Amino acid sequence: MEAQSADNGKISRLSAQSLQLDFSGRPARPNGGIAEGNVHITSEASSAAMPTAAQSHPNAGLAEAKQELESSVVRFTLANSGKQLHEAETVGPGRMVLYPKNSKSGLRVITAEPFILDFDQGGHPATMRGLANVKIVFKPAPSAKPGTPDAVTTSNTMLATFDSAGRSLRSIDQSGDFHFQQGTQRAFADRAQY
Repeated sequence: MEAQSADNGKISRLSAQSLQLDFSGRPARPNGGIAEGNVHITSEASSAAMPTAAQSHPNAGLAEAKQELESSVVRFTLANSGKQLHEAETVGPGRMVLYPKNSKSGLRVITAEPFILDFDQGGHPATMRGLANVKIVFKPAPSAKPGTPDAVTTSNTMLATFDSAGRSLRSIDQSGDFHFQQGTQRAFADRAQY
């Protein structure tokens, strides 16, 4: 089963083996549901919505990134008469992949169990929480020297915030037994913010 919506310059896609929607009100409108079986929720800016300067700016980082949430089961609530996501939560482990448009940045892979994503009034990702077993892998940029190792962080919990357009990470706060490793470099702390 697949669904797609385009709104506010962004395209969202959902694919899963099954989808159950809950309705309320008169007329009945969807207010939430549950997706099960190889769930993928993808959000990305449409190419028409991306200014050329933003695509090519050397400091664009994860701006205009494609974001993909993967899990076996995702519960979600809807807002705006069922037109946009309000909250999405994985039931058990989840995986979020952030794909940068800028070739000078590497992708980020974040895993946790569970993930909770909160969306703003425009339907863009606002915050992402990992409640246990958080791991973030920062892949090297394609232009990095061959053999450049991944940078990996782990912690008990995580709170990440997105910019107002929901297209790039603004901050990440990892708490509880924080570890960092990249090749032979290692660091440990109770908490890390970046």
